[in-house]
Amino acid sequence: MDELSNDELKQKVRDLEVGIALLGGILAHVNYKKTETEDHEKYRNIFAASPVGIGLARNRNIKWGNKALHDMLGYEPDALTDKNVRMIYPDEATYEQVGHVLYTGLKKKGIDQLETQWITRDGRIIDCHLQASTLDPRDPSKGVLFAAMDISKRKQTENALRESEAQKMAILEASIDWIRHVDKDMKILWHNKITAEALQLPSEKILGRPCYAVLHDRNTPCRGCPTVKAMKSGHIERAVMHRPGFYGADAEVYWEAYSVPLKDETGEIVSFIQISKDITDQVQAMEALRESREKYRQLFESESDAVMIFDGETLRFEEANQATLDLYGYTREEFLALTVLDISNEKDKTRDTVQRIISNDPGSKKVSLRYFKKKDGTVFPGEVFSGIFKSGSQTKIIGAVRDITERLQAEEKIHALTQEQMKAQEKERLEISRYLHDQVAQDLSTLRIGCETLFDSQPAAPVAVRQKVTEMSGILQNTISAVRNLSYDLRPPGMDHLGLARTLMQYCEDFSKKHDMQIDYHSAGMEDLKTDYETEINLFRVAQEALNNINLHAAASRVIIRLVASFPSIIMRIEDNGKGFDVEGSLIKAAGERRMGLGNMQERVRLLNGNLKIQSRPQAGTKILVRIPFKEKKSDLKTRHTHH
Repeated sequence: MDELSNDELKQKVRDLEVGIALLGGILAHVNYKKTETEDHEKYRNIFAASPVGIGLARNRNIKWGNKALHDMLGYEPDALTDKNVRMIYPDEATYEQVGHVLYTGLKKKGIDQLETQWITRDGRIIDCHLQASTLDPRDPSKGVLFAAMDISKRKQTENALRESEAQKMAILEASIDWIRHVDKDMKILWHNKITAEALQLPSEKILGRPCYAVLHDRNTPCRGCPTVKAMKSGHIERAVMHRPGFYGADAEVYWEAYSVPLKDETGEIVSFIQISKDITDQVQAMEALRESREKYRQLFESESDAVMIFDGETLRFEEANQATLDLYGYTREEFLALTVLDISNEKDKTRDTVQRIISNDPGSKKVSLRYFKKKDGTVFPGEVFSGIFKSGSQTKIIGAVRDITERLQAEEKIHALTQEQMKAQEKERLEISRYLHDQVAQDLSTLRIGCETLFDSQPAAPVAVRQKVTEMSGILQNTISAVRNLSYDLRPPGMDHLGLARTLMQYCEDFSKKHDMQIDYHSAGMEDLKTDYETEINLFRVAQEALNNINLHAAASRVIIRLVASFPSIIMRIEDNGKGFDVEGSLIKAAGERRMGLGNMQERVRLLNGNLKIQSRPQAGTKILVRIPFKEKKSDLKTRHTHH
């Protein structure tokens, strides 16, 4: 069957009602006929042309059916004749029910009607409205005249309407908002479940009472009531309601209330739908947000560092604190008309840094040194801290700039003092080394020789005395060795004559024997290279410090040292197969404990305007790379490679 609109369905129902009324009138007329006359054929023709399905049954066998009946069930004309009505019912239960209900009514009233289900020829189940009347109330066996209409579409519409109403009711009941239906006097006609639960009242104490009495314990409508407004405007009205307490609650309560007027066909307001929502948390959150913003504003303005906010795409400033304006020398209006590039003295680096900030590169959170430009053109060094946040779909960057001019100057002074201290220390070591070697060691050697030759002219000296002198001579020899080792540590003896490469090779040989450690030393291009004493001694001290650290902490069995002249630099690489360490953590710990090993190495390389890189991780050994500048032309390449 084709889909019917609501209007078409209503028209079909009206046709059915007219048809049933017509059938009822005809049946009533027929019932009072005592005999079948020529009118029988006339009525038969009327029934055949009726749009309502009409049939005649006797002893529950179909004796005749009109075209509308056959079309409704999908049968050819007269195909139902002499067939039992059971064939048009979907199951035995329906068949028996109709027989029981319908024939019971026919016996009592001679006419009856009900709704049931039929099955079409192609197996479809249809809903139908069935009305029947006996041809002779005194003798039902003479036959039953029935009229039927397919009401499947109406049933579907009714079911859909019931489901829709049930869904709407379920939605209303499941809503966390308070929903009420009130009349023009604002008396509650209906409420959803959450309303009663929140009020902790049974429905009988809610229904029929004005909303302002139930909700707010008032005798008159609340001030600013949206329903009162809707009565006057005829439109949906909204209001935010507030009261210090609500049904025993001590805290303030805020409500967002809507009132929707419902009108009849003439446009007159007949009732209202009230919707209330507790927005206490939202209001408190907004208040907390306002307080937070005010605190942020105070912190922002009171921050001693220059703090600014700019757009990640346009790079234009959107906010700046007073410290920013003071640092750069602009008014607020002037500064907010600038971009980040306008205050940078390194525009390319600034663009790169902004992109890394937007991409959440961890290294962009703090930039230790950037150069900025003030309004008057003054350039100053700054330390930058940055962060990123979203404002809608836009990316915003907050940056803090700290002028580190004084700090850098102080650091330079500290480095200069440290370097001067190292120079003085090396000079003092040189003097002590020379004194130990030329004075103390020589005196001790003379004393040892004197002990050994003391009895050359006295062959009769007692054996015990000779033995005692021999022991003293041995002690003197050990002392001489210790003094020479100390002198060696204070100043490598061959540095002046042999140069850095050979002196370091000799040191590696001695260190390898002394500590039973394999050291693979290799130098290239260094033998004829003319370097100053400061370069040689500091590179030697770096290697010396590295080997001592390896011996004390690395538990390594093998060390590789490479010393290469690679114009315009001198490169020294030291690797071990030891247990490794956390470089950053160790540097921080060493600084805290004032252990100067790694720090001295860094400072010595810095003294030579070079750079030092340390790579290590636990159980993976350590690599130290030193690169210092050397601008003099080096001589022909010579190589020395030794294993110890």
